[in-house]
Amino acid sequence: MVNYNVLIIKCGGGALEDRGRIASRLAENIQFKLLRYGERFRIIVGDGEVLIYSEDPLSVMEHITTVFGVKSIIPAIEVNTDLHEIIDTGSQAVAGKICRGDTFTVKARGKFKNLPFTSRDVEVCLSAEILLKAEEIGVRDVRTGLRKPRIRVLVDVKNERSRICFERYKGVGGLPYGIRGKILSIISGDIKSAVSTWITAREGYVVVPVQFSLSRYASKKYRANVANMLGRIREYIPEEKLRTYLFNHTYSVRKIIREVPREMMCTVCKAVMYKVVENLCRDVKADGIIAYENDRLSLSAIDKIINVPLIRPLSRLSRYRIREIARRIGLHNGWEVLECTLAPRKYTIGADTNTIMKILEDIGWINIVNREYRTVVVKELN
Repeated sequence: MVNYNVLIIKCGGGALEDRGRIASRLAENIQFKLLRYGERFRIIVGDGEVLIYSEDPLSVMEHITTVFGVKSIIPAIEVNTDLHEIIDTGSQAVAGKICRGDTFTVKARGKFKNLPFTSRDVEVCLSAEILLKAEEIGVRDVRTGLRKPRIRVLVDVKNERSRICFERYKGVGGLPYGIRGKILSIISGDIKSAVSTWITAREGYVVVPVQFSLSRYASKKYRANVANMLGRIREYIPEEKLRTYLFNHTYSVRKIIREVPREMMCTVCKAVMYKVVENLCRDVKADGIIAYENDRLSLSAIDKIINVPLIRPLSRLSRYRIREIARRIGLHNGWEVLECTLAPRKYTIGADTNTIMKILEDIGWINIVNREYRTVVVKELN
């Protein structure tokens, strides 16, 4: 068992000049997550990395696997930059991991300019000491090997403190949450809704969930899936409370049922939803709305009647990749769940903008949008 005393968190993304800002924001998000779990720790922000000191770094590591911006996590042993201490500590750590017939390799890197030893000294002396330790504890047939060694020892030498590490764990990646702008997301009942929200948050945006209450027109799966999706996404959001906006869409649905051709109902209904969210976008000073296409909706026409940017995080992703991300988040529901029981079997997704605008004007859609916008209810998720 290796007694680690520090976690090295490598930051993801960003230009070279932004590395300090990214690391600082990532440290804030990590601190928020660890305080929620009551962990005792100390954080230091470095150049493109965050160092977390703790009595139990492996326990801390479990809590930061859902922090956006973490490219990789490296548990390490930090020691003084002294050749004898590096060799003694490194060989003891490897002795606790090594088994009969194992191969290992030692690689040293860092700043050796003002030190009385070189990277080659570290590699040769530590390798020799590991072989001696293995012989002392009775582990046979241990040897060095550059080709696919079972144990890789990396010694990162700094001026005053050096780190010895063996493993690297992949993080969630992306950019730290909140380092970019604010985006609104309509949460519906299918996988694409959750995945597009998760991807946008992973790109560093603050995501604000928006829901539309369909009352008796909502399917049973829709209600359950929306609650599940919000819960899963909430795990990745480093905020005390996640603010969501809920609109009552029932009046709009009734109006559409009476006055819109059945095959156009889905497109018109979504156009009203996006227009309502556009108004919210201006009020909360958001930068855009997350949008995605499904089997019943084409965004080409809606894009021309909405006056704020529509963000399409799924535009270049295959169905396989979307499912893969959904499983990563912890969602296993069907590909698309009909949120509304009124969805027709025959529908039109390729209608031109003029046709849709005529229908919207005929039903007085601006009045419908303004009426629905006044029904907003703000909820906060713990």
